[in-house]
Amino acid sequence: MAVYVVRRLLQAIPLLVGLSFAGFVLLRLAPGGPMAVYAQNPSMSEADMRRIERILGLDRPIHVQYLKWAAGMARGELGYSYRTGRPVGEIIRERVPATLELMGVAYLIAITLGLTTGIVSAVRRHSLFDYAATTGAMVGLSVPTFWFGLLVIIVFAGGLRWIPSGGIATLGAPFSLWDRFIHLIGPASVLGLWMTATWSRYARSSVLEVVGQDYIRTARAKGLRGRTVLLRHTLRNALIPLITLAGLEFRNLFGGALVTETVFSWPGVGRLYLDSLNYQDYAVILGLLLVTSLTVVAGSLLADIGYAAADPRIRLG
Repeated sequence: MAVYVVRRLLQAIPLLVGLSFAGFVLLRLAPGGPMAVYAQNPSMSEADMRRIERILGLDRPIHVQYLKWAAGMARGELGYSYRTGRPVGEIIRERVPATLELMGVAYLIAITLGLTTGIVSAVRRHSLFDYAATTGAMVGLSVPTFWFGLLVIIVFAGGLRWIPSGGIATLGAPFSLWDRFIHLIGPASVLGLWMTATWSRYARSSVLEVVGQDYIRTARAKGLRGRTVLLRHTLRNALIPLITLAGLEFRNLFGGALVTETVFSWPGVGRLYLDSLNYQDYAVILGLLLVTSLTVVAGSLLADIGYAAADPRIRLG
């Protein structure tokens, strides 16, 4: 198992290097480039632009710029924001707790509801519950996240006034767990229910595939109770492919969080992403691209390790 983990880690290193270089080059080639934020200042002269460009090292060849940035990244330094002058790492660290809070609760909702719905739908195949769950999942996969979020705000915040329309806490009020929970309900529910559709469909398909296997028919032929067959034989094998889904869903979860945080004004990494794009703060965008890449690669790595732990045959591949 240790050899398998080390091999996967070594494979992830060149992938991260390639992703970071591609992101660095693409941002440098974007319209306006890193100097766009300074070009918008009417009092900035051409001489000032060239001076700032020289100070930031943007007048050097692009491979030299990348190596300098990569060396700083290896030391944990992601550069400085072109808009505020603050360290990029510090800016991102301030937003990470809010995003982890949102993603964690949404992930819990998705796994709990998705697995439960998918398993019950598979066990009660062609029942009214199965048809209703399938219809709900198709609607959930089809509805855009931003539209669903706006609908929740209009109905539950504007109409019923059950939840706040946005933000992470009530302005001017002292910290309260209940206040934080009330503000979290809207974005976490939207993001969690959006992911529930995917989990329910995968769970249903996985359980149905296992139910048709020979060893399940053999277990029933031995006279084992239906609950024993379901818990000890069916679910144990059906959940193995879902381990991979759990790791790969990190990227979709982060993408959904970006939209959800924007709709609900949730001050997380996703909202920072959009704000940095609007202000053309390429240093922060590059740092966020690196964090996103690390998250996706780490999720895939954890999925591989979990899959190998559940199915020892994977380690031989």
